[in-house]
Amino acid sequence: NVCTACVDVAGWNASRNHWADEPDSHFLTHESAQIIHDWVVQDGVEVIFLTSFFFQWDAHHMAKHHASTYIVHVSGWLTGYNQPNFFPRVYQARYLSGIVLGWHFKKNANLTKRVGYISSFPLGETVRHINAFKLGMDAVIPGIEVYVTWQLSWHDSRREALVAERLIKYY
Repeated sequence: NVCTACVDVAGWNASRNHWADEPDSHFLTHESAQIIHDWVVQDGVEVIFLTSFFFQWDAHHMAKHHASTYIVHVSGWLTGYNQPNFFPRVYQARYLSGIVLGWHFKKNANLTKRVGYISSFPLGETVRHINAFKLGMDAVIPGIEVYVTWQLSWHDSRREALVAERLIKYY
């Protein structure tokens, strides 16, 4: 269960470099199921926080096998008795950015009331962010159209450029 998708993600690499001098057991790689097992069995860890979307399946599997350990996961949707998940209220910031853009449109009445929005995947968290952004704009000036394009990647510079060009060209 090796994650090759996160290798090129800036946050992943920055974290990995920060902990480069630590033994592998102190940094979750995507062999996370084995590491979780070692932490629980060998070190007696009672609470583990997993901070990447990609860890949710290992977390779910290991939570079933270690009922007395809380394995808390950021994002995702899989939960269990000892596997809660959490996510920061990013939608609040998206709402506020929608208000700011709404005021920009209100101040510049000559602008076409259309906005392009590039998002990674059609997941609950990303859709919630888009909805909050739209609601923020509507709070200031209703009727602005939002055109959403899914990039289907968390990080892919080439795809980001193509998706942006497509939004500009067709909307």
